[in-house]
Amino acid sequence: MSRFKLLVTANAFRVNAPISEGPVHAAGGEVLYPPRMGPLPAAELIPHLREADAVIASTDPYTAEVLDACPRLRVIVRWGTGVDSVDVAACTERGVVACNTPGFTVQAVADHVFAVMLGMARHIPEQVALVRGGGWSDVRGVELWGKSLGIIGFGAIGKAVARRARGFDLRVLAYDPALSPEQIRAEGAQPVGLENLFAASDFITLHAALTPESRGMVHEALLRRMKPTAYFVNAARGPLLDETALVRALREGWLAGAAVDTFTEEPLPADHPLRQLPNCLPTSHTAFNTEEAAAATNRAVVEEALTVLRGGRPRFALNPEVFDRLHFRRREPLI
Repeated sequence: MSRFKLLVTANAFRVNAPISEGPVHAAGGEVLYPPRMGPLPAAELIPHLREADAVIASTDPYTAEVLDACPRLRVIVRWGTGVDSVDVAACTERGVVACNTPGFTVQAVADHVFAVMLGMARHIPEQVALVRGGGWSDVRGVELWGKSLGIIGFGAIGKAVARRARGFDLRVLAYDPALSPEQIRAEGAQPVGLENLFAASDFITLHAALTPESRGMVHEALLRRMKPTAYFVNAARGPLLDETALVRALREGWLAGAAVDTFTEEPLPADHPLRQLPNCLPTSHTAFNTEEAAAATNRAVVEEALTVLRGGRPRFALNPEVFDRLHFRRREPLI
């Protein structure tokens, strides 16, 4: 009989099973998977979460209502950095530890940004489709070399993108209200306001965290300020971007193209126009997904969950104040 049950809704963890499951089984745990991997809506999540002591989570909604329906749960570990789907305050009130795993996918996402910028600039998808279809013709692109790159959100990923930009002799403009101009300049970037960034950049990449204040921060007025030759990348969170405005911008030529890895609704509906627009390069929320990043994150999420179930304090607790709660659900360690 297992000592504890660990639910997994993050598909990146399941893909690497059984290797990723090894430490869980060694600790006497059972790994549970839903029939369909996350993100799951609350109604679909709850029946599986009720049976779990811990969850390695996709971007499922961990709200007060979900937590109340799952009193057995002790710890939520987000696979990755973003925690906009977790009500951390509600977790604290109910004695549930909330964790994420920051830093392990930084280099993968930064690589992805340059992959899609080069893909759009040189029309790589169009060239591949042409040749595979039996064609052979000139497809003229543009260079990244010496252009201006605007980075929105200058945290770990934004800085990693800026470091790569030096190799392309890109002029880096950065916007991050959480940093001082001196902090931005120290990383070799020029601090600018958001409107100026959109007007001056040849390429723009979005790396802001999703908060109530940042939701919809990239809107029609900003997209209209872009050069018609410029390209936009979103490898952060879908709700940061007004997708309706982006569709119009791509159709009407306010910008040359966009690469979008995250969407307001995921999976992206089959009839969504961003799937069909020729100047849009959509990917399936996979910027983080490299062998190296997945292996490191899988080790980290298991370590966080097992630490809590052993009665310890994890490295990446989002609500460390939960350990002072009398009703904290770790009082009797499970391992």
